[in-house]
Amino acid sequence: MNDKNRALSGAILGHFTNDGTLLLFTILIIYYVKLPNISLVYLGVIAVIYQILSGLFSTVVGKYSDKKVYYYDLISLGIVIEGIAVLLFGLAFYFSGYAYYFIFTAAIILGLGQAFYHPLSGTLLSDVFKVKAPKYMGITGIFGSVGRSIVPSLVAALILLVGGFYGLGIMALIYYFIAAFILFLFWGIRINRNPKKIDSLDKNSKLIESNDINQDAINKDKSIVRPFSYYKKSVYSLTFVTFLKSAFLMGIITFIGVYVKDVTHMPNLEVGAFLTVTFFFAVFGQYLFGWLVTKIGSRSALIYSMVLSVIGFGIFILTKNLILMYASYSLFTLTGLASFPILMSYSSGIVNRVYNNYSNSLVWGVGTIIGGAFGVGIITLIIDFQISLLNAMYVAEIIGIISLISILILPKTKK
Repeated sequence: MNDKNRALSGAILGHFTNDGTLLLFTILIIYYVKLPNISLVYLGVIAVIYQILSGLFSTVVGKYSDKKVYYYDLISLGIVIEGIAVLLFGLAFYFSGYAYYFIFTAAIILGLGQAFYHPLSGTLLSDVFKVKAPKYMGITGIFGSVGRSIVPSLVAALILLVGGFYGLGIMALIYYFIAAFILFLFWGIRINRNPKKIDSLDKNSKLIESNDINQDAINKDKSIVRPFSYYKKSVYSLTFVTFLKSAFLMGIITFIGVYVKDVTHMPNLEVGAFLTVTFFFAVFGQYLFGWLVTKIGSRSALIYSMVLSVIGFGIFILTKNLILMYASYSLFTLTGLASFPILMSYSSGIVNRVYNNYSNSLVWGVGTIIGGAFGVGIITLIIDFQISLLNAMYVAEIIGIISLISILILPKTKK
């Protein structure tokens, strides 16, 4: 198997496994609220904390990995950490009297584990596939969406069959096995990276700026690389738009299981089925938008994604018809959750490649993850004031509309 196939196979497995944890806490909330001394507000606060820590740690991972040649091995480490979190979530069922502490610890560890995959795999695919990277990001994103759609039903089924502790224990073992297999696939891959050059650029960035290097000089000497400060306005603008987009998405996704149960009065297993069916449409969204990036560019693809997801969720909260709920929420997931191929290609397209990991980690870590934590925090605060979850969803829709206005500051993809 050549390096490209190894990289793609490892990225596919990693995306499937990593994104499988993204709805784990969402479905577990339905079970945890029934445990002693566990409230929906407490669970919402935990979701905020672990996402903030995950976002901040993602930037650390990105900056560190930019100075490593074999940064992609860290993807396996992230999966192992997620497996530890899954096991701890299971212990909350076994030691229900201490669930308060187990849930908190597991969530923090889960957040740390989730910080690795997206910025690292985005850079890996860019390094390996170059201009064709968005297409392959879309392919790996398909498997991420499959993982995300399968887990709610899998968790519900395992808890029903063998209980929370044993069911999540089985899942943890699967995660450890997959992490080991990903490490095997990445073993021996060679990518042309020079971390010493990156270190030198960091140390000499002021000197480069003081030399007032213009575009003509860069065109003549391709070895010249501008300091990151040259690109930061574009990166920060994209991060801000992503922040609002993710606040809208995660404020909804975290509580969607409870919302559907409240509105439709479905049993837990049917709620898991609803999430599995509707989130499965994100599978098609990943490939569709990965393809769109190659045709119309990442900026235009992001705009279409944001507009259609806001429309889809607006229809969802205005109807009580189950078929229309399925259809509109499927539109929401199809368009809103296609972030990986769009954002990682966008982020890589506005900086020099030596800053890819750091740029990806800012856009994904701060924009997507911390932005998501902000959205969850807003919804949690609303619930804490005894306002209905339906009204909280209206607020989430307003955040989505505000995110559409921020589209005006999106940068152009030009290095």
